Amino acid sequence: MKNFYKILQVDREASPEVIHKAYRALVHQYHPDRYHTKQKQRMEEQMRAINEAYSILSDPTQRKRYDSGSFEQKASVPNQTASNTNMGSPLFRVLFWFLVTASILTLLRGAGRLLLVTPLGKILLLGGLAYLAIWYYKRKQR
Repeated sequence: MKNFYKILQVDREASPEVIHKAYRALVHQYHPDRYHTKQKQRMEEQMRAINEAYSILSDPTQRKRYDSGSFEQKASVPNQTASNTNMGSPLFRVLFWFLVTASILTLLRGAGRLLLVTPLGKILLLGGLAYLAIWYYKRKQR
């Protein structure tokens, strides 16, 4: 079992405020956007561990279970899902914004008529809606 206190660099008796401050400091220090491509992947892994530790230690119920030793770590399904669908990749983000913007412009240009008539309009609208549905589902799982 991982030592979440060691990951957040706090004492076992640390108050929720101390845990929150330590978390904020570590996020500022290890955030992947602050690093170049060579270090970015390592920092993403570090941030996953920090986020997992904070999610457990910031919740009083889960922290109590963790401290008592009856805490069982589940496989981090949201992280695996995110890596499997590549929703965080820059290419996917660009594709998403293209689909959403194009579908909105298509709606505005033809007041809905053009969208329903052309195959491109249907593809753009369905692509944008599919991404939004996936995004909402993943956000709800957190």
